[in-house]
Amino acid sequence: MTLSEMLARIEDWLRVHAPATAGAFAPPVTDAQVARAERALGRRLHPDVLELLRWRDGADDTHLALPSCRATASWRRGDRR
Repeated sequence: MTLSEMLARIEDWLRVHAPATAGAFAPPVTDAQVARAERALGRRLHPDVLELLRWRDGADDTHLALPSCRATASWRRGDRR
């Protein structure tokens, strides 16, 4: 099973069993966001991380631990929580 298939299954399950959590996901990243994140990090994103971000760019729920391109600005400033 590919990562994309696994993510689709997870999202389908969440929509049925935890709709509030499913609704907390941020939209997918754009190419411009990826480029900014890679510049901020000084390296290319791993293909698996990129695939995850193209599915959803993190979540707006503090209980979900998903990577986010939006977090790179904080990381670059040294705010590595």
